[in-house]
Amino acid sequence: GKDQEELSEAEEAWLVQRLQEEGAALAAASEADSSTVEAAEPSEPPQMIPGHELLGDTPVVFQPHNVMTMARVGQPLSQVATQADVFIRYKCKKGECKTCVVNIDGKWVSACQTKIPPQAPGKHFDVRVREYSKTEKEKAAFFSPQSIADGFMNNAMGMFGFASEASRADPDFQVRIERERKIEQIVSKRAKQHRGLRGVPSGGHTVSAKLRPQGKGQDGGSAEQPKGNRVKKLLPGLFGVAAFLFALTGH
Repeated sequence: GKDQEELSEAEEAWLVQRLQEEGAALAAASEADSSTVEAAEPSEPPQMIPGHELLGDTPVVFQPHNVMTMARVGQPLSQVATQADVFIRYKCKKGECKTCVVNIDGKWVSACQTKIPPQAPGKHFDVRVREYSKTEKEKAAFFSPQSIADGFMNNAMGMFGFASEASRADPDFQVRIERERKIEQIVSKRAKQHRGLRGVPSGGHTVSAKLRPQGKGQDGGSAEQPKGNRVKKLLPGLFGVAAFLFALTGH
């Protein structure tokens, strides 16, 4: 039992020492963060974004971007950051996940739960935003409400343009169809006329087969040439038959 009590005391001492070490580490980290924030202060005054002078009555400065915009008292900080084109990554938007924490007056607070407080005349509301990589910005921007809204508007404008172009092109389409119909009628009519001429070409220089003389060929020669050739072939035979008959009668 005594060894157990001594062991418990040793464990308690170890735990106390461990807590002290962790506390010292947290304090050192906090001081390092504060010194980093102070050391990162720009040497030049923040630049007002052109056209933002009349957006509100309270100047808001975002670091390390060193840009300034105007906001209204009570306006959500997340909205003002979007207005100034300052990227802040969000997740739960309830202030529980601490994804959107920003540094204000040396304290880390959730941007989604912070609103612009009133400022004394000549003072501005300073906000230091964590730096993000280019990949994180592109990924968050792709699924952002703004990108979804822009995509919807782009599709809507595309459909509207398609409908308007279709409505304007409809009369032209009807005119083209009417012209094609007339051309088809003319072609059909001419084809019927050509069939009525029975082979007469469009030049009209060739005489129809019905109008040609029956005794003439295509080259203007006599049609009796084949008949004369047949007579010449039969003459030797006729002479032979006549000579045979004469010989019979002579005997």
